[in-house]
Amino acid sequence: MQSVRKDTGFTVVELLIVLTIIAIFSGILFPLGNQFKKQARILSIKTDALRYQTAFEDYYEEYHHYPSWCPLDQWFDLSLYFPKFIADFCGEKTTINPEEIRFCEFNAQELKSQHGPSIQFFLPSTKNNANLVKTATAKAPIGKKIYGTKVLFFISEE
Repeated sequence: MQSVRKDTGFTVVELLIVLTIIAIFSGILFPLGNQFKKQARILSIKTDALRYQTAFEDYYEEYHHYPSWCPLDQWFDLSLYFPKFIADFCGEKTTINPEEIRFCEFNAQELKSQHGPSIQFFLPSTKNNANLVKTATAKAPIGKKIYGTKVLFFISEE
C-alpha cells in the first residue's frame, strides 16, 4: 500500500519571496504617502491664507483702510499679529465697534495648531494694482510664488 504525502505550509523560499515583494511595495508606497501628506498640508495652509486674504479685503471694503496694527507696503508674518487679527476680524473682544462685525470665523487655536510654513502678507497703502505688484515683487524673497490681487501673500516654507 502506498502512502500519500500531503505537504502543508510554505517553504522558506516561498516565505522569503513574499516578504521581499511586500518590502518592495512598502518601499515604493511609503514615500508617496508622505508626499501626499505634505501636499495636503500645503493646500490647507493655502486655503487658510485665502481666508485671511478675504478677511483683509472685506475689512478694507467696510472701513476703507486696514487696521492700524497692519504694516503697510511691506511683507509681514501674520503669526506675529494673530491675536490682534483675531480680536479685530473675528469678533472676540472686537475693538472696531460694539456690533462686533465678523469678517471671518477663526480662533486663536487655528494658527497655533499649524506648524511649518508661515504666511507672509503684503497690504498696499494705495489700491493701484500695477504699483502694488511691482513694489511687492521687488520686496519679496527671490523665487517666491506670490498670490492675490488686492492683498498679496506667499507661503514661506522654512
